[in-house]
Amino acid sequence: MVKTRIWNKTIIPVLLAVSLLTVLNIHVPLIGIPQVYGANIPIGSATYLYVNMTHWSNVTAVYPSSTPLAHALGNATGGTTINVMPGQYNGTYTVKAAGLYLVSNQSASNTVINAYNLTITASDVTISGFTFISTAGDHHVVVIDSSSSAVGNITITHSIFNLTRPTSTIGISIGEQTTNNKVSNVTMSYNAFNGPADKIANPWKIGGWFGTPIGCEVETLRFEHNTVYNCSIPINLHDKNLTDFLIDSNTFRNTDGVVYVWETADSPTGKLSYFVFTNNDVDSTNTYGIGIDTHNKFTDVNFGDGNRINYNNFVDVPGNYGFNATSILSSLTTYRLNATLNWWGNATGPYHSTTNPSGTGCGVSDNVDYTPWLIKPYPPAVLIPKLHVGSVTIESPWYGRNFTTDITLDNATDFYGFEFKLYWNTTLLDLVDVDLTLPWTSYTIGTDQINETLGRYYVGVSALAPEPSFNGSTTLATLTFQLTFMPIFPQDENVSCIFDLDETILADPNAEPIPHLVYDGEYWCYAAKTELQILPQLYEAKALNQAFNLSITVTNVADLDTFEFVFQYNTTLLDVVELAVSPFPDRTYKVSKNMIDDTEGRVTLRIELIDPPLQVNESLELAIITLEVTSAVQWPATAIESYFSFNSTELLTHTGETVLHDVIEALYRYRPIPGDLDSNGRVGISDLFKVAKAYGTSPGDERWNPIADLNDDDIINIFDLIRVAKNYGRTDW
Repeated sequence: MVKTRIWNKTIIPVLLAVSLLTVLNIHVPLIGIPQVYGANIPIGSATYLYVNMTHWSNVTAVYPSSTPLAHALGNATGGTTINVMPGQYNGTYTVKAAGLYLVSNQSASNTVINAYNLTITASDVTISGFTFISTAGDHHVVVIDSSSSAVGNITITHSIFNLTRPTSTIGISIGEQTTNNKVSNVTMSYNAFNGPADKIANPWKIGGWFGTPIGCEVETLRFEHNTVYNCSIPINLHDKNLTDFLIDSNTFRNTDGVVYVWETADSPTGKLSYFVFTNNDVDSTNTYGIGIDTHNKFTDVNFGDGNRINYNNFVDVPGNYGFNATSILSSLTTYRLNATLNWWGNATGPYHSTTNPSGTGCGVSDNVDYTPWLIKPYPPAVLIPKLHVGSVTIESPWYGRNFTTDITLDNATDFYGFEFKLYWNTTLLDLVDVDLTLPWTSYTIGTDQINETLGRYYVGVSALAPEPSFNGSTTLATLTFQLTFMPIFPQDENVSCIFDLDETILADPNAEPIPHLVYDGEYWCYAAKTELQILPQLYEAKALNQAFNLSITVTNVADLDTFEFVFQYNTTLLDVVELAVSPFPDRTYKVSKNMIDDTEGRVTLRIELIDPPLQVNESLELAIITLEVTSAVQWPATAIESYFSFNSTELLTHTGETVLHDVIEALYRYRPIPGDLDSNGRVGISDLFKVAKAYGTSPGDERWNPIADLNDDDIINIFDLIRVAKNYGRTDW
């Protein structure tokens, strides 16, 4: 309660002037108060309040108080700016006015808030330019309290948090109330957090504490450009989702773990998504870096999209409590944490006992994807080079088929020479050619050998002075392989082998090895099922008496000795003119059946004793069937269709075994050319004559010809003639 108002000759003109400036949307502080430190105060804020150690004031009055900051906060309304003069302010505070700006007049070094709690229950709050200290009890300095309603748009910046009292002080607490509504858009930037020697403190935390987990939905949190000493960040992922966290460009020193995401209850339902830890500096003074799941409670369902730990510097982080520089201790089936593109303190990458035992950098746990990594501190991002062979899949194989694959180097730095051996399975493939595509103009070759017995290619090449070293990505060699084994369906499975890169060396101009990743390639060859097919798959005719050929073809067949097929066609539309056996180059055979049945519309062909039998995955045309169009529709009718099919088929090996196969049939379509009334495949004088001869007639007239009534209006006139005339000379659709 305000007890006294002071009115005197000095204050009245000042207050009137400030009132006038406020009305005119111009902001100046009270006499002797410089511009606000550390925050952009919007011109035209609804209210300005000023606080010093003995009073608080607005543009109309000065109010003495023993707790001026508490009184100013209690009297603030929406959009208020509170400008705090240097001094130390002790007490418990509540920010309940939305749109509040709480800012120091000068700097954090001389404006101190000794707060048991500074509780924020409103949205759109900015706090800037203070030193926060804690001198009593186990407590929180700033509390974002969403127990009554959702809270959002909270910014705490350019402040110092001295959390050095004896036990567990929390700088900024989010969602620790028993019941929490959503918290969104929290920004903590350009702050310093200093914990006690025992490191039992938190710069900020979310949720409850070990043994008492508490869920709070938090969306969009930014922790950027801060320094953190002697304190760790705990995040409780309980039964609410945590989404869009960015921890960026911070320095962490002497923490008992940088960040840990935890839960102690069974079967938590919260999900962590878009948690990004990037561009941070974590050195050997920290016991561990990122630790997820201290109590092994999470499963795949607790991790959403977008979580990544990239572009950080982890240097000599020792590890503790089962955590390393980056660890996720959950029992996972498919989820893996993206921790690529980090500097782990050594160019050999992070240590992992099974996946990178030669790495001498900081350690990582299982379920962490760490490749590729950086080979120098960030920035800039210098990726570890990657030497890899392209994988190849052959879906339509045949004996003697060639294919190529490349050996590629990515992200090379100061690259001057290389050596490697490549191995493959000689029962499946032969290496028939190698084309070296080197990144240097001048070079010398130490060795370049193909050993078909071992299935090995061995090469060593160096740049030659004065050639400079190479930086970037390049293809080192293109290899041409030939298939020497064909899998046969169904007795053979698909076959495969590894393109195994071994004993790889990359070197710089000083003949020093360059650490790099190696990725082998794979070769896969599918066992293709035999197909008996009619080609083309669609044939379109356009004229009566038109003749055309169909090809009966077999593909992907092995050891074919005998075949028989019964081909079926529509006798109301077509006649078969001829059945011809295709020439089988360098083979003999016996024709057992060769029959055309125009009554039933069947063509039968049986060939036996093919010698030599068709080999592995060979394809061959077996027969050519010549047909003639015997029925047509006149334009403007659209089309008539019928299928070419197989009534029966049989394929046998030389031992009489059935060759399993699929049949692929074809479609026949007669489609008249627009304007073609006599079905001869072209629009000419005879079509115009049909219209002219019946011109002017109607049904019942002697010269009436329904074919010439193209628009079905029961009269043949100029409209019908135009329809033919505009297509005159046309021979196609």
